Amino acid sequence: MRRTFYRRNLPTPPAIAFSSDDGKQMFREALADGFMSGYFGLAEQFLTQAEPAYCGLTTLTMVLNTLSIDPGHIWKGAWRWYSEDMLDCCLPLDIVKEKGITFDDFICLGKCHSLTMDAKRPLINLENDSDSAAKPLSCQTDCTKIPDCCLNTVYPLNERNIDEFRSDIIKSCCLPNEPILIVSYTRKKLGQTGDGHFSPIAGYHSKKDMVLIMDVARYKYPPHWIAVESLFEAMCAFDKVSGKTRGWILCSKQINAQNEKDLVPVFFKWHIDSCCQDSRIPSNFFLQPAAEKALETINVIKDGKCSHADENSSPSEYAQKAVECLLQCLPEDFYCCIKTQCEQSASELNKQHHLIKERIIKGIHSNELYKLVTNAKLHEQKGIQVTKYGELILESITMILLVLLTYDADIPSEEMSDEVKFLKSITDIDYSKFPELYNDVKGLHHQFITMQAHAQNQS
Repeated sequence: MRRTFYRRNLPTPPAIAFSSDDGKQMFREALADGFMSGYFGLAEQFLTQAEPAYCGLTTLTMVLNTLSIDPGHIWKGAWRWYSEDMLDCCLPLDIVKEKGITFDDFICLGKCHSLTMDAKRPLINLENDSDSAAKPLSCQTDCTKIPDCCLNTVYPLNERNIDEFRSDIIKSCCLPNEPILIVSYTRKKLGQTGDGHFSPIAGYHSKKDMVLIMDVARYKYPPHWIAVESLFEAMCAFDKVSGKTRGWILCSKQINAQNEKDLVPVFFKWHIDSCCQDSRIPSNFFLQPAAEKALETINVIKDGKCSHADENSSPSEYAQKAVECLLQCLPEDFYCCIKTQCEQSASELNKQHHLIKERIIKGIHSNELYKLVTNAKLHEQKGIQVTKYGELILESITMILLVLLTYDADIPSEEMSDEVKFLKSITDIDYSKFPELYNDVKGLHHQFITMQAHAQNQS
């Protein structure tokens, strides 16, 4: 018979239960000292994670709803609201249910949903440390002592000490709305069962130097106070999946540089349950044996060696041939792996998101790559009936190619041929003119890289 559980006894110490007499007194004192300002917004949106491995998704859902971010499509009935099952743009939910998400996955998801993610990892030193946890309070940084796998983070993160962690706690707890502080840590260091966990921080008691963790696994442990030093040490342990330490993230609304009140969500999204063969996620789609040639072709095109173009081709002719070559190599129905928010949720956009959509479509139509896609003989190449689907299919194909042909910023231009420089110029998007399209392409590119890495790890 399968064992079942009704909650766990919270280890006290080191924790102090929020609802205990001591916990209540600490709340009153912290409130009087001005360190509970962030509590009330989070308390309004406090959730219990819907799945045992959903701590990351539930925490992010709390953050998005606390910051009043409009998802742009319907939750239920006529209401737009974030729920955990909407957060599937970086990894499919069936994988998250089984394995949860990593620190980098959490960052990717936040960026996809209009959040600025100020992520930091603890400064550690592994010398003479047998259990891969750090001595974080007094160590000096020495990157040569950190395993190679810990140096290849998806997003650039600066290592920080406990003083900066405490400073970020105070910043988060003193301000009423944002930023919201999220911690990723191992429960083992706190004497709790389980291992990796995400939850938000809702308050700080300065005299005891303890934080209030709004534990989203409420079926297991209640909200509780924990010492800052203990929590910092719990973030220093390595995640067995990523091979990196955990850390903390200051989450706030992503602000458009041209209009501080205008959020820029990702309008196009990778479509997990597309009609493409074996395409649960786009990375698997492009890692199919039939699609391996397409990925190789992309690298050849970027090197200026497209076989469809002759030596005397002009840069514009090379670009046209490169697009046609790439379209030939992509698997059938590849355009199904990207959808708009309207298509995925079968709902209408609100006024703000509709305006963003119009700007994105305008940017696509103004892009030279769109003209190359339009000129390509899609019916002959892929059997695609453009007249049947209308312009949306051309826009979707253009978005996919913009993502695939995104050039690494560190490639020196002097190493590029004139043909490749031209191709790069038409895939580079001017943020000052089309910020919404720029953010969409960058967001989709980050998602694609993350999912591709995940699929490779699974294979």
